[in-house]
Amino acid sequence: MPRLRPAPWWILFELVTVAHAEWRGLSATDRDKLSRLAIKSRGLPTNLTARERAEIKRILSKIDVKRVAKDMVPKVVRRRARLR
Repeated sequence: MPRLRPAPWWILFELVTVAHAEWRGLSATDRDKLSRLAIKSRGLPTNLTARERAEIKRILSKIDVKRVAKDMVPKVVRRRARLR
């Protein structure tokens, strides 16, 4: 299995920035439910009931993945161009 290279810190920073904006875009109720379910699951979906997993999917479906990608790509490409 090929070894993965660590991501540069600036990519992680940009990702966290975009993810935070999406997180703030969710309603307070959805953020609270998602946090509670994430803690309960301890990172394992099998620790949740089918209903709770469906609730997580419902909340995450509100996040616009295409917009996140559109926000990330220009930042990463622009930053990489400056580093060269």
